[in-house]
Amino acid sequence: MAKKALIGMILASLLISCSLSNEEELVKRTFDLPDLALVNAEYVLKDDKEDPIAITAGEILLYDQTNTALITDFTFVQRDSGGTITLSGRADSAEANTKSLDARLIGSVTITDHENDLVIMAEELTFLHKEQLVFSGKDQLATILYSTDKRIEGYGLDGDLSSSTFSFEQIVTGVISQ
Repeated sequence: MAKKALIGMILASLLISCSLSNEEELVKRTFDLPDLALVNAEYVLKDDKEDPIAITAGEILLYDQTNTALITDFTFVQRDSGGTITLSGRADSAEANTKSLDARLIGSVTITDHENDLVIMAEELTFLHKEQLVFSGKDQLATILYSTDKRIEGYGLDGDLSSSTFSFEQIVTGVISQ
């Protein structure tokens, strides 16, 4: 009898460990799979204090647990309370936080600041929504085009869209004179 009980306990412990392993895998897959997948979609990111950002994208994957949106082949528009476009742009892909609305934009990034009449272009930019800041890595080339035909290119862009103030770690081309 003792042998049967021992064998039964061993089998039970194996089944329990297999069961726990499957549960861990299920939890892992829960984080890997999006809560919502949208194809050829329009989506609005909004919080209570800031103007909403309307996104049109080839694909949007939303992950509730991490407040993350993965977006591909998209354009975006931000309008003020009067409906005037203040900011627009495009990128090949992005990873955005659905709570803070901060985003990392990747691939042929263009941001047009309509209020300050300028365009920012880069292969990768980070956008901090609440602070209205944009920046690129120190090894990332970025270009700013002003409506007055002035152009500045450099590495390590650090920009404040609210004040239209920009700096570079290293300027490659461009001069602005008053």
